[in-house]
Amino acid sequence: MGGYICREVIQTDDFKMNALLSKQSDYQKKFYPDAFIKIWGCNSGIKNWIYNDEGIADSKDTSVKYYWRAFNEQNTPKPGITDAMAQFFNRKMYGASSGSSIEVFHKKKWKSSQKYKNQIRHWPSGRLPHRLVPDIGGVDLVLNIIVPTAQHF
Repeated sequence: MGGYICREVIQTDDFKMNALLSKQSDYQKKFYPDAFIKIWGCNSGIKNWIYNDEGIADSKDTSVKYYWRAFNEQNTPKPGITDAMAQFFNRKMYGASSGSSIEVFHKKKWKSSQKYKNQIRHWPSGRLPHRLVPDIGGVDLVLNIIVPTAQHF
């Protein structure tokens, strides 16, 4: 048992690039056959992303600044990051279908980092154990298992 924490930026289109595709088999071999991956970042389990700027997805609309919509120029709608990774690594994925918040373990119980700051008057240090938790619902509501299927993006 153990885990690996990735601190790199990964976008779903990255899994379609030749540099990664040529090493896909090598990456898959790094996992035990029954391994799974859990990403509990905000909305990581949401499927079929279409990016927008202030609610506008049309790239030709100039009424707001064009920023996030640039992701829609290829391969749209985007799979959720858990969908893309399940397919690429051929493993079960767990992803959040809501937002998430950071909690810290302090005085033998978990509390929101904001509540900690309000009580202690500074943000928690990195030495305290941290975890991501769903903003709404319980664990059963926000985790979904994404089993790899046929190539869909």
